[in-house]
Amino acid sequence: MDFRTFFRHLTPDQREAFAQKVQTTVGYCHQLAYGEKRLELGLADAIVAVAPAFGCVITLAELELTDRAKAHNEIRRGSGVVDEVHGSGVSTSTPETT
Repeated sequence: MDFRTFFRHLTPDQREAFAQKVQTTVGYCHQLAYGEKRLELGLADAIVAVAPAFGCVITLAELELTDRAKAHNEIRRGSGVVDEVHGSGVSTSTPETT
């Protein structure tokens, strides 16, 4: 389920409780839900971890991540080289030894 659908279906008290659990504000959650903000990986991980306690499963793929968060997630998954992150290439491959 996408974050907007999930968040819209919470009661005001549930929204407050959810925001506290993921250590942000209800206002910021509204900005996320309506596409005004994109997520860094830490908050995205918190949302994925906490959402089941509110009756929903959300995956990272369903969240709007920043470009940096997408690159970090690719590195985390071990996919090797990630193209340009803020102007510099990032690689998780092991350097060759001679």
